[in-house]
Amino acid sequence: MRDFATLTPRGQTRRLRALARDALRQFGVDPPDPRQPARLSLLGNWENATFKVEPLTGPFAGQRLLLRLHRPGHQRRDTIASELLWLDALRRDAGLQVQRPIATPDGRAIIEADAPGLPAPRLCTLMHWIDGRFARKARPHHLHQVGALTAILHNHAQAWTPPPAFVRDRWDPPRLFDPVLWNLLPLEHRPLFQSLAERATEAMEQLAQDPQTFGLIHADLHMGNVLFHEGLIIPIDFDDCGFAPHLYDLATSLTAYRLNPHLPALREALLAGYARHRALPDLQHLDLLGAARRLSLLIWSSSRALDNPAFLPILPKITAAAISAAQDIIGRPSP
Repeated sequence: MRDFATLTPRGQTRRLRALARDALRQFGVDPPDPRQPARLSLLGNWENATFKVEPLTGPFAGQRLLLRLHRPGHQRRDTIASELLWLDALRRDAGLQVQRPIATPDGRAIIEADAPGLPAPRLCTLMHWIDGRFARKARPHHLHQVGALTAILHNHAQAWTPPPAFVRDRWDPPRLFDPVLWNLLPLEHRPLFQSLAERATEAMEQLAQDPQTFGLIHADLHMGNVLFHEGLIIPIDFDDCGFAPHLYDLATSLTAYRLNPHLPALREALLAGYARHRALPDLQHLDLLGAARRLSLLIWSSSRALDNPAFLPILPKITAAAISAAQDIIGRPSP
């Protein structure tokens, strides 16, 4: 059997579907009778593999669910459980419509599933589906809603006292700019990236000193992770939530629009939405953290491309964006 990392995207999906079937049986969604399994549709295989699940029989028949197959080595059982704790607190305390986990018949919200041909078992979670649409072409009113949502999340995290078992990682420079993966970056641009990482490290260490500018954040709040439905904005995919400067969330929301001619209006709308619910942090390092986000995405994408061929076609674009963003901050080399 071929090594999983050498398979095409279709080949990897085929094996992941087999693991998904094991997970759905444990969650009580797929019946023991294999003639009526739930419909499975791959949504993405990036950090984790996610599937839309449409059960045909059983307690969830006629509903839509979201199954996450967590990539081995990315999150641990305790960090996934902590993500679910924050989601529960956001529903209870802030009244936000966020994803709700589904437990197995014996009460487990996180299970371990396996299938032949995979390098390791995977932790899996199952969520209720949330209706909504993505804003494929973001306008200022969308960014205004994202800003308001970001402030609400920050306010809740600052006021909330997590239980003792709560464990989420820090989005600090060693994690953003993993030195173990530095050799994956283009050799000729490493001095540029090193200068950017040093400047971002200094800024993030400064911001981490103040609880008003540092805390638990979503950490991946771009337009692919918010849904719009009946006037509401709904955050999804809290897989990256962790401790970081609040400014990093705002920088992440703007990253995709750095070269957009409407950036000034989008930025103004985002910040105005945030300011409706929470005082704005010092914006001095906003563009710097946006460039740091680009570099972090390049490091992550380069590492994922080693075992996931879906990353290979998009890697040149991510590389070019990271170089350009870093040059905006550090300056372009002399010809």
